[in-house]
Amino acid sequence: YTWCVSYKKLASLENSLIKAFIFGRFNYLHAGHIRLFRFAKEHADELIVGVIPDSAIQNSSYLSSELRLEAVASNVYVDEAFVCSPDPLEVISELRPDLVVKGREFELKENPEIAVLASYGGKLMFGPGAFDLPFENSFVEEMNEKFRGEYMSRCANFMSRHAISRQRLVKLIDRFKTLKVVVVGDLILDEYIECNTVGMSQEDPLVVFSPGDSESFVGGAGIVAGHASGLGASVEFFTVCGSRNDGEAVKDRLEVRNKLITHMFVDESRPTTSKQRFRCAGRTVFRLSKLNQDPIPADVSDALLASCEEVLADSDLLIFSDFNYGCLSDKLISKLIDAGHRNNVLMAADCQSSSQMGDITKYKDVDLLTPTEREARIGLRNTSDGLVALASQLKLNTSARHVLLKLGSEGLLAHVYKNGDLLTDQLPALNPVPIDVAGAGDSLLVGASLAMAVGANEWEMGVIGSLLAAIQVGQKGNINISSDALKKCLV
Repeated sequence: YTWCVSYKKLASLENSLIKAFIFGRFNYLHAGHIRLFRFAKEHADELIVGVIPDSAIQNSSYLSSELRLEAVASNVYVDEAFVCSPDPLEVISELRPDLVVKGREFELKENPEIAVLASYGGKLMFGPGAFDLPFENSFVEEMNEKFRGEYMSRCANFMSRHAISRQRLVKLIDRFKTLKVVVVGDLILDEYIECNTVGMSQEDPLVVFSPGDSESFVGGAGIVAGHASGLGASVEFFTVCGSRNDGEAVKDRLEVRNKLITHMFVDESRPTTSKQRFRCAGRTVFRLSKLNQDPIPADVSDALLASCEEVLADSDLLIFSDFNYGCLSDKLISKLIDAGHRNNVLMAADCQSSSQMGDITKYKDVDLLTPTEREARIGLRNTSDGLVALASQLKLNTSARHVLLKLGSEGLLAHVYKNGDLLTDQLPALNPVPIDVAGAGDSLLVGASLAMAVGANEWEMGVIGSLLAAIQVGQKGNINISSDALKKCLV
């Protein structure tokens, strides 16, 4: 047969372990087709789909073969699609797939494919007619696109109180491309696994989930560096990984996709920090983390410090992205802060206390701190004071110039001393329909830090950081946000 038109997503199928083949008309791609594609891909390494040509189905086709082929080829489960011979037995004989997959409704009918498959050891499988598909984010993503234009309306009163104009914010964002930024911190590999609910276990009082598709992202300090680069700054990223192979893979990904320079230091005594998030119906139901919270060895720390100090001599901003997974020891932090002061570099820090325990107060004499309320209370051992007193105590304890206190769904609290007076104001959370709140604090840190470095005042820093966070939580996983996406909210 002749492959009249072919869409091929992968460079080669020759080395795949198992190939599955599905053929059909696909007048319009509906849920039943997608369920069948998913079933086939669960049992094979590659899924190949044959679209029956117009000549074989004549008046029973709503769309041309080219349009039907394009729809099939665009599906995420399909690795290759082509307009094939109208005789499926001829295609199977030449293609020799390991599996041919058909709908369950064909199970009790005559299936001539069996004889062809048996001749070379292939197998015929029947996919289920009903299937609980993973939660689709398309509706929520559409809602996020709709609300993106309304982010500014949610902070209109805040901007009015502090005489902030949209034009001024756009000018600040445009200046990001003049910055040279250094990011230091813990690298995290994030994996999101979409699951289907199977039901309640009869042995234990728990819900059983079946894993489906997965996506991986570079997280932790890696996405902080990625955001800074995406917003236009020249970025150099310093971090630690557990093996040279992991380091090279992440370095290639960061440098190619994010266009930044990565300095990867290997500590073979630890794993590369990774987190698997199992999600169902748009929510994370379980997280599995692989990590080591012990400080990195002295020789690795010294090498990172020496390399970073060379770059700081010609930098504008140093961002500490501390997840408390060992990369940033107290000694290293102190020496990097000293190096920042010697080189007149602005410094910003975030020190997370989520499942781990951190101490934001170890970042002394920096220009910006962006802790959550919980992180501030842990660092100060203060569980009772109000938010204003808490932010004031943190500012005085650390001698930080600026404090933005993150309040989760309640937004953030900006705390400013101006002309001897204490000024405090709250900015509400700008995204009313978040998809994934992981990474919100990282994006706020980047936006506020870059804004500070180009001359923004405290209120402007809060708005730009909050806009970046609003965009981040409107998507699943850590994906770089560009300056164009940020400015789109302002026009």
